[in-house]
Amino acid sequence: MEKFFYLNDDWKIVRKLVKEPKEGRFFSIDDLNLSNETKQYLNKNFSKGIYGHQKKAIELFKKNQNICVTTSTASGKSLIFQVCSLETINKNFNSKVMAIYPLKALSHEQYEKFLKINKNLKVGRIDGSVDMSERIKILKNSDIIIFTPDVIHAWLLDNLADKNIIKFFENLDLIIIDEAHLYSGVFGSNSAYVFRRINHIVYLLKNITPQYIAASATVKDPKQHLKTLCGIDFEIINEKFDTSPEYEKEILLVEKSPTKDLLSALSEVFTYIIKETDKNFITFVDSRKQTEYIATISSRTLLEKKAEEENTNEALEEMIEKDNSVCPYRSGYEEEDRNIIQEKLNNGILRGIVSTSALEAGIDVPYLDIVILVGIPNSATSLYQRIGRVGRQKKGTIIVINDGSPISNAVFSNKINFFEIPLQESALYLENHRIQYIHVLCLARENGEHDQVCQSIKCEKKVYETKIDFPQSFIEFCKKEITGEISTEFQMMKSQCGDDPNHFFPLRDIDIQYKVVYKSGPNIKYLGTLSYSQIMREAYPGAVYYYYKKPYRVYNIDHNKKIVEVRKEKYYTTQPIMFDPIIRPNFSNESILNAVKIDDIYIIETVLQISELISGFNEKRGPNKLEFDYPLKGKNSLYYKKKYFARNYFTTGIIIINKNFNKFNNKELHYLNLLLYEAFKITVPFESRDIDFGIDKSRVNKDFITENDKFLSIYDQTYGSLRLSSKFIQQENIENIANYAIYLYNEQKSENYYPKIEKFLNYFYLKITDSEIKPLNFSEFDEEISINDDSLIKILLPGSKGLNIKMSNEIFQISDIAYTRHGVMYRGKYPDHTNPRERNIIFSVPIENIEPIPGESNWGYFNIDTGEIIENN
Repeated sequence: MEKFFYLNDDWKIVRKLVKEPKEGRFFSIDDLNLSNETKQYLNKNFSKGIYGHQKKAIELFKKNQNICVTTSTASGKSLIFQVCSLETINKNFNSKVMAIYPLKALSHEQYEKFLKINKNLKVGRIDGSVDMSERIKILKNSDIIIFTPDVIHAWLLDNLADKNIIKFFENLDLIIIDEAHLYSGVFGSNSAYVFRRINHIVYLLKNITPQYIAASATVKDPKQHLKTLCGIDFEIINEKFDTSPEYEKEILLVEKSPTKDLLSALSEVFTYIIKETDKNFITFVDSRKQTEYIATISSRTLLEKKAEEENTNEALEEMIEKDNSVCPYRSGYEEEDRNIIQEKLNNGILRGIVSTSALEAGIDVPYLDIVILVGIPNSATSLYQRIGRVGRQKKGTIIVINDGSPISNAVFSNKINFFEIPLQESALYLENHRIQYIHVLCLARENGEHDQVCQSIKCEKKVYETKIDFPQSFIEFCKKEITGEISTEFQMMKSQCGDDPNHFFPLRDIDIQYKVVYKSGPNIKYLGTLSYSQIMREAYPGAVYYYYKKPYRVYNIDHNKKIVEVRKEKYYTTQPIMFDPIIRPNFSNESILNAVKIDDIYIIETVLQISELISGFNEKRGPNKLEFDYPLKGKNSLYYKKKYFARNYFTTGIIIINKNFNKFNNKELHYLNLLLYEAFKITVPFESRDIDFGIDKSRVNKDFITENDKFLSIYDQTYGSLRLSSKFIQQENIENIANYAIYLYNEQKSENYYPKIEKFLNYFYLKITDSEIKPLNFSEFDEEISINDDSLIKILLPGSKGLNIKMSNEIFQISDIAYTRHGVMYRGKYPDHTNPRERNIIFSVPIENIEPIPGESNWGYFNIDTGEIIENN
């Protein structure tokens, strides 16, 4: 492999690193006070003894501690699960063990490992692929049951009226959580409530919570991460206890020739490995689209050469579909397709696979010799998981390609040591109100989970009297659900899901999921699921959407049915044409979450409204590039009647304000914002899909900002926010952010020289290091004048625009206010309505359905006695 890089002018080895091998050290089990069955299992399969971290974990388990093991990949964490499960069952033969794996493929693999422990031990597996009719039988007849969080949420907790499920929870003594670091972001925050709902049910039934054992890659603060995830305290067993062996790993940092595009260069690397060596490889990239594009182009390159050599007449498109040399792997695949890929992986049929982080987890991919990283991930957690795919059975090779990202450039230039990239931060946020209400509906609604358990055991406890560590705001939410005091936004969520929130709201995304549908005559094939934010990137109107190396054209998006309709297309690629996001900060006192002042620089964390607009798309057809603007009027039989394809959502973010920004042009300001955004990701390693940035102008006047003042923003891309961007404002981060921003600017100074940016960054860093960072009291900001008159109702004045939260946040133009028997109503139009004929129709909408747009919504009052509209002066 190394020879290939030396000889090919398209590649240059910048640096070689070696991760040294490590000898294993074993320890006796004789002093662990284990049952005979466990001793027999260990003596038979581990005659040399066990590793230090395994022994420490078992010792703490025997003392009834909740434990989490954070040792390296392939260090034998599964053995800890197996021994603790055996001990739990041997202590009480009625005990049940719940083993939870965040990925279905991982649960399948671990199921096979559990089966090998003891022939008398009954192991079952329940996930979405297991038939409904079989699930209760598995639950009754198994000692250890393997689940995914999704099936616990959507099936197990939804059927507590079944006495067999109640019996299962009565006997549940041990919960295993593997790959705990994957419980992050929306999925992790949702799962944190699932674990608390489990704890709540078990406590109702037996006044005690189950014991927990977890395993995780190393994260920044594993103790706090597990506490937030499960609501209980854990003891951490880390690398200092790890005595497992490791094989040597050779790491090559390489750069491609600047004259060669990345996809072509990669396809040549893959072709070389497949044709000239007997090696198998996995390539990691950071976007779903990249997995599809790289795998498709690589297959095409290989097959074109093969067709040329063999003079075959078979159509290239058909050959690509059947090709097993290189395959993509990502989230969002249908189960049948995912199983086919997994089977090919396990059987060694595939020579190479291109994957997102979906294969970072502990799925054992045999036969691998080489790991290729297209760019360096932002966190060491992710980095070590990826390079840990090799070196398990023999020496491994890791090839790291500089993709030009700031973190890659920093490592390649030695600004950051390869082995000193910051660890992943815990991205759990339990205060997101949409996430909270999903679980309020599941747990606390009438005849929800709490009621079902109480009916079964004749218990009259109130849900909000729980002993489980739920956030206080969640408890208050439960009370409001019981008393019927839920706001309009959440009433909409309740009406959407009916009496089935467990199925309607998935754990993996706050956005409602859309199904991608391909129709061929009477046949319908499903091509994965997408959230609305993913649709904006991959499946907007007219986009070419790739699924398992096959291209499809998006010709219709049905928001009512939540489906994306596609048809077959040629191997074209598309890229959305996006406007800069419209950012509307809410500077009212109740919306500001945090604020600091650094000399004359204000940094304010507040609630934001974000509007993302796609105006069309660029399309590449071989060497030709075409541009298509919305509306699409029958171009290539495509129809889309609106000027934009839009997403409006509410989140939080930080706003950076300085009067000097008004002297910058938009290009300079955008580049400054980009530098701070990239510096933030280096300092606090979040995924790019989780946070975004943009510039805008103020639409209001406040003490610290006037109308039309320019500002910078970095914000969460999750609806409702996970408050990831709040870490920008923390004292321990902001100095590093300023320092890295200066470094990034200096690295690219020869190409991007902006004296104003250089001056501001140096000033920013100087003030952070030399000046006091003053927290701002919200009382410094303008207070809204309160009017004590029961006949006056606060409204948006005619002429204002708002977002209808009951119609996917569609823009509503208010023309009048009316008091009807249904209450106070806005009258107005939907200027961007999908149906052009409806754009001039006057609609009546309850005032509570319309959310104001900062800067475009003006407040006033409506007198319900006189009908008078009063402006708020």
